[in-house]
Amino acid sequence: MPSLTTLQEKAATDEPITLVNAYDYATARLVDRSDVDIALVGDSLGVTMLGYDGTDRVTVDEMVHHASAVSRAVEDTFVMVDLPFGAYNVTPAEAVRNANRLKKESGADAVKLEGGSEVAPTVEAIDAAGITVFGHLGVTPQTDDATDGYDVHGETSAEVNELVEDARAVDAAGAAGMILELVDPDAAATVTEATDGITLGIGAGPHCDAQAVTLHDLLGLQDVLPETVAGLRGTFGDDIVSHLDAYHEAVGSGEFPP
Repeated sequence: MPSLTTLQEKAATDEPITLVNAYDYATARLVDRSDVDIALVGDSLGVTMLGYDGTDRVTVDEMVHHASAVSRAVEDTFVMVDLPFGAYNVTPAEAVRNANRLKKESGADAVKLEGGSEVAPTVEAIDAAGITVFGHLGVTPQTDDATDGYDVHGETSAEVNELVEDARAVDAAGAAGMILELVDPDAAATVTEATDGITLGIGAGPHCDAQAVTLHDLLGLQDVLPETVAGLRGTFGDDIVSHLDAYHEAVGSGEFPP
């Protein structure tokens, strides 16, 4: 099982680090057979797996349920799991309690939470409890309104300064790293240089320590953040539909069962 130390060593030597979302046992087994380093059980499962119109309805119980399935599936992949909305924005003590649940009941290697300087005390408390914690800056889907799509962060000097300030606060609080979602590539490079932890970019350019994508976007199963997989998007969703239609036609024609 890859450890945090393994990931840190890769980042230090500029070896490629990759992350994809995984939400269930079958998918996680495929990820574990691949060379991908990290499986993120993201709260995007609310959209991809549960049919919610956003991530803010996802519960800790639902995260435990899905993360447990992923952890049972993998042997050679680092598992990170999201603390969902409402699980860490009341008090640091409650955040630690929920992080303990996710760590203990799901078997995940690390938890992740969204926010900047305002969540630094919470990051510190979770880290002090002995739980590996990652941050998440840029677009933060739990609280950002995606009605008209998400805007790229870090396109002005003021936004870059704010990103760096938030990143340094989360880094100093003990975060092992942070997701940078839809962040201008130059701003992501600045954040990477300004912090000690691993930066994992999703739609944040080539200068982060690691690259992250949503598996459903990568395979063409669903549109979550399709712009982040430009040039790599698969057609597996269409292929599955075509195969299902072929099955239906074979039954109708008498070709199946043979």
